[in-house]
Amino acid sequence: MVDWAGIWRIVKRLSVSVVDTVIGTPSDKALRMQIGADAVLVNTAVAGAENPLLIAKAMKLGVAAGQPCLPADMMPVSPIAQPSGPTRYVPVRSAS
Repeated sequence: MVDWAGIWRIVKRLSVSVVDTVIGTPSDKALRMQIGADAVLVNTAVAGAENPLLIAKAMKLGVAAGQPCLPADMMPVSPIAQPSGPTRYVPVRSAS
C-alpha cells in the first residue's frame, strides 16, 4: 500500500523532489506528480517491460498528465459519491 500522506509530507519539505516508486504504471506516476513531485524514476518499469519503448512513452504521458494538477487546485477526493450539481429534480427511487 502506498503511503500518499507520507510522500506528500516529503515533497512539501524539499525544494526539489524526486520520487522513486516500486509500482511502475503510468497512472501511478501521474499520481506522484499530482501531489507535487518534481520528477519520478521509471527505470525498473521500463527495463522490465516486454516493450520498453512503449512503456517509456506511456510513462511520459502519465507524468505529463499529472503535472498540471497541483497548480490547478483540484477538488478534494471524497470516499463516497457526492453530487456535483443540483439534485432538486432528480428522481428518487421509493422504498417498496
